[in-house]
Amino acid sequence: MDLITLIALLIDHLFYKITAALTNSSTFTNKANTSDEVSSSNFNHKRLLSVTLALPGYSWLQFSAKMPGFRYCACPESKRMLLGYGVVKRFVTSGNDRFNHIRKPIQLLQRDWIQLDPENTGLQPQALLAFAFDPQDRMVNSWQDLPNTIFEIPAVLLQQKQAQLGITFTCFTDTGQPDAKTQTLWRFILSNIVENLTTSPLKLQIISNNKPLERIAANPTAPHWLKLVNKAKTYIHKQKLHKVVLTRHIQVQALHAFDPTLIMGHLAIRYPNCTHVAFDMNLEVSKPQNRVLVAASPEHLMIVRAGTVTCEALAGTVPRILAHNSISKHNKALLYSPKSLQEHALVVGHIATILREYCTQVQVPDTPQIMNLRFVHHLQSLITGRLTNVHNLIDLVAHLHPTPAVGGVPTPEALQWLKNYEMHQRGWYTGVIGWMTPNGDGEFTVLLRCAILNGMQANLFAGAGIVAGSDPVAELEETELKLQTMLEVLQDV
Repeated sequence: MDLITLIALLIDHLFYKITAALTNSSTFTNKANTSDEVSSSNFNHKRLLSVTLALPGYSWLQFSAKMPGFRYCACPESKRMLLGYGVVKRFVTSGNDRFNHIRKPIQLLQRDWIQLDPENTGLQPQALLAFAFDPQDRMVNSWQDLPNTIFEIPAVLLQQKQAQLGITFTCFTDTGQPDAKTQTLWRFILSNIVENLTTSPLKLQIISNNKPLERIAANPTAPHWLKLVNKAKTYIHKQKLHKVVLTRHIQVQALHAFDPTLIMGHLAIRYPNCTHVAFDMNLEVSKPQNRVLVAASPEHLMIVRAGTVTCEALAGTVPRILAHNSISKHNKALLYSPKSLQEHALVVGHIATILREYCTQVQVPDTPQIMNLRFVHHLQSLITGRLTNVHNLIDLVAHLHPTPAVGGVPTPEALQWLKNYEMHQRGWYTGVIGWMTPNGDGEFTVLLRCAILNGMQANLFAGAGIVAGSDPVAELEETELKLQTMLEVLQDV
């Protein structure tokens, strides 16, 4: 069977199932919610409609991030994947009120969102939220074309949860049926998905090609970084700060163009317990793929499941010694290092204080545990609580970020210090990307271990927390270890 015939048959089969689901459903009505706060009239009486279908016989590793406009997030260890294409609705904003600007649109969409799951996949439609570290960031240089803050709903969403793989189609409708324009978009996206579908799952294996990468720029340079750390320590010793997180980025040149799909495959085996991100920075699906943001972040800002909130404090780092008999020794050194414990405690205290404002039953572990990664160990604490009825997920996200793990303590003073002395824009690095369901569940990841791919060039980002006991040279070495997450992969693909 040729490829064109296969595409046509799969698309026709999926559209047949969509039509059957809509025909058999009695949930869609034309009644609009007419409350003053939330009114469907804002969308011309149209309501969001999602239909989720099962995709048995396929694996998420068979799908490629090659189509323009893709948004990919996955955690291989949790067997969770989301891959979105196209846009039903998008909101972009910036400024100190950025969360207030998107709060009402999110409420409008969530309260008037019809979900059909005729094959009982248990998968829900999802909306994406991502935002920069600094609400005032103008998103220039490496970050050009990305908005400061974005909320969007994908037209087609592939997602896997454990063994269940499904595909969700979403549109606005006032009739209960997708209009001709929507059907054309769905067919266009499906054609690209099937065309890029591999015949067998991507083999997850590490192949070290060690292709040379040339460093062509750094900001700040190593000497400037050392001076900046000492300047930060001066403010800390004067008790104007307790901690501040400094960042740097480098630019590398390869002999070939980078492939985001191969990069995600390599990250899946090297960092299975991290959240992997690939985001086409060109927001227009009709334009060719150009620059792609990729990340393998070890840190969740928070996860909300049925009202239970789990936040992750990740701070305190030492190099990982790969020899098995040395790991335990270094774990103990990290656990009992005064510098690491101080840095970690500042993050835990910040998160716990905010959770107590928004949650009940807040639980804070007595001692941190160790997260082992390929090049470093981190101190990690999971803090939980029950979200109260008067607060929602967006309120909590807005107040949790930035934590001292990416900003500093006290937060206002640290952020002002960074505005004065960190002479480059972070963009989405140390910002947040996440997904949320219509019922208020969500999972949000702090964007760490990032790279921006642009043909044969890439910009990589890393940072380190500076406290009173910091050694400037050791902090520089820490950033180099964190940069290795992406450098190693980029050399091998």
